[in-house]
Amino acid sequence: MPEDITTDHTIAIRGLDRLIRRFDRAQRYFLTKDLMSEIANFLIAKIQLRTSQGVDAGGTPFTPYSPGWALFRQKTGHPTDKVNLFFHGTMMSSMTFSATKDTARIFFLPTTGKPYRYETKSGERRERKQKITSAQKAYFLNEDRRFFAISANEQQQILDMVSEHLRNLIFTDAGTD
Repeated sequence: MPEDITTDHTIAIRGLDRLIRRFDRAQRYFLTKDLMSEIANFLIAKIQLRTSQGVDAGGTPFTPYSPGWALFRQKTGHPTDKVNLFFHGTMMSSMTFSATKDTARIFFLPTTGKPYRYETKSGERRERKQKITSAQKAYFLNEDRRFFAISANEQQQILDMVSEHLRNLIFTDAGTD
């Protein structure tokens, strides 16, 4: 499973550690915080772009909104023809990262939105009075629509980024950019 819930209710994408292990110790020495930041920014952009297009990490279109939620969206002036997980923008705008020399962690800031409305599988409409954090909302939405994950293609693109970084380090004269 590509996502992990931590004690502070954030979601982190795992998988970079598996990719990094592919490199031997000598190559790992050359990994930098800047490279990990570049990888994290790349992933955030990919997640946000594909989510706005209504497709999951595997390229599959999101399942349609439930009838009750579609009706609610329609009444509030939001489109219902394409599922893009956007309502207020709080969740997607709270996506951020932390980076170390060999790790990139993508997560949602612990922002709290409005009381959360949802529809049960039986079609009953409910409202959660307690405000839900962006991380909790992302986890809930990710159960049915796997948007917060790394695709195989994105993993390959990350490997290519790291390989290019290593090539530049090896073949660039010391002290020049």
